[in-house]
Amino acid sequence: MYQALRVTGILLAGGSGSRFGGAVNKVYQDMRGRPVLSYSLEVMSKSRLIDDIIIVCRQGEEDVPRRICESLGLDKPYRLVHGGGTRQESVYNALKAGCGQAVVIQDGARPFITEEYIVRCLEALDVEAPVADMPDMEAPDMEAPAAEASAAEAPAVEASATEASAVEALDIKAIVQGSAAAVRAKDTIKLTDSTGLVEETVPRERAWQVQTPQCFMTAPLLAAHERFRCTPGITDDCMLIEMAGGRIRLVEGDYRNIKITTPEDMLLAESFIIP
Repeated sequence: MYQALRVTGILLAGGSGSRFGGAVNKVYQDMRGRPVLSYSLEVMSKSRLIDDIIIVCRQGEEDVPRRICESLGLDKPYRLVHGGGTRQESVYNALKAGCGQAVVIQDGARPFITEEYIVRCLEALDVEAPVADMPDMEAPDMEAPAAEASAAEAPAVEASATEASAVEALDIKAIVQGSAAAVRAKDTIKLTDSTGLVEETVPRERAWQVQTPQCFMTAPLLAAHERFRCTPGITDDCMLIEMAGGRIRLVEGDYRNIKITTPEDMLLAESFIIP
């Protein structure tokens, strides 16, 4: 059923990269002769399941992802949207720019996404019942030259009363609105208070480390973003669906699917690439 959906890929490239350091955004750093962002962008552009791509970037950096798209010979429709002050705001800006019935959200600093991850995550969504009742989000103008699209030109999509009522009509606990690639925790995970005193040990057989891609039905995700816009501490979009009472299904990822956060991560990532 998921093959019938129009799917938008959202590629996040607007983070601050404070832990990585340096003057250049970490997703534009060179990794084995290519910008980090180009690895995930290439996979999403070649995916048979993704129809169009939104690249979320910092204001003033628009030319960099455009050049990367040109270097890849990207022939899939794409647009650039400005990021916000947090990851949550950046995804929200992308959703408001107009997406398909489902979205695949990927960290630009996580270069080892594969088509297999995308397929697994979309397969995990329960789309049998709700798709017919969910209005499609506004589609981008596919005739417009992709390289000309900018954040200022991207169409905004307000959450209409029809969309809100469609979400409310769903039995939110009976379906899966989101999924994410993840790996089982290798180490023992402990929860502590603010002083470091242990309060709880998480059973390791139930502990997962969540990665991207993360896939969602667009309408409930947009509704959750609207509902929890002012809530601090949101670190991924799965949290928003969980807070709204929805269900997330984790699918097996790979320990090599790392996120580049520090210079040490870059060295590890480069070791995964065969020269």
